[in-house]
Amino acid sequence: MWTTLIMLAAGAGAIAGLIKMKQGEDWGKGVVIACAILAILLAAYNTNKRMNGGKISQKDIARRQANNAAYQEVSGEKLGLELARKFPGAKAVVIRPTEITDIDPAIPALGYGEEAARRLAGLKRGFSDVIEILTVVHPPVTDDMRANMEYVKQNYKDQTGGEDVPPEDYLMSLGNYGVLDVDEFNAATSAIPSDATMVVVLSDFPYELEKLDLWKKKLTVAGIITAIPPKMPAAIEAGYISALVITSPKADYLSLDLPENMEERFNRRFLFITPENLKAVAEANEKLFPKAK
Repeated sequence: MWTTLIMLAAGAGAIAGLIKMKQGEDWGKGVVIACAILAILLAAYNTNKRMNGGKISQKDIARRQANNAAYQEVSGEKLGLELARKFPGAKAVVIRPTEITDIDPAIPALGYGEEAARRLAGLKRGFSDVIEILTVVHPPVTDDMRANMEYVKQNYKDQTGGEDVPPEDYLMSLGNYGVLDVDEFNAATSAIPSDATMVVVLSDFPYELEKLDLWKKKLTVAGIITAIPPKMPAAIEAGYISALVITSPKADYLSLDLPENMEERFNRRFLFITPENLKAVAEANEKLFPKAK
């Protein structure tokens, strides 16, 4: 019963987020992402519950977590290999979201931060010694983030008397901290060294792509994203973005096996898009791209 109620709430939240996205509100994108992740987790929970007679194996949970990490790493490795093949000798800057570990090193990376860390590890493997990473930049920790963390700590202590706050409580309190708005993104890209020739984004692009200062820098731009802004296809087609890894609408989140072959593993969850294959990918995935106004 409780999972049904949460699924309904997630659906309502996603609809509200989509409305705000269409109105140009950046935070609406974060709501949609959060609701989608929640729906996926609940779907996996319900599937496991049916398959295990109402019980979820701790071994299966650990295996899924390990698999998810492996999938994120392969998304970075695939992107790194393709960029190294096409742009050997490039000097790259990586943009990642703020992580919980930036606020408190004692807390493990979660959510967007954990995904970005895995993607970065894979990207480095793909780059090897062909592309140099000059620096990794990200938005600084805000006062609001720190205040939220302190509130969670105090609230948990008041409710339970303990101080070992579950990491998931922190994640919920920070909301969409991994979704960069236009100002945060522009602030991050302002730190790009003058000798950089490439930027790789390991967090979602802001909704209002046309307001990014990044396009003025004449750099090779690539990224790994979950949410697709309506103007993204036009940016790819025009060559502003050279390569993009996105989550496939046909992604398999339920299989417990993990393909050994890198390409097979990548294709199970992701799509690789370039200006050259954009049309073919769009035709094969009819509802992949939202319509721009």
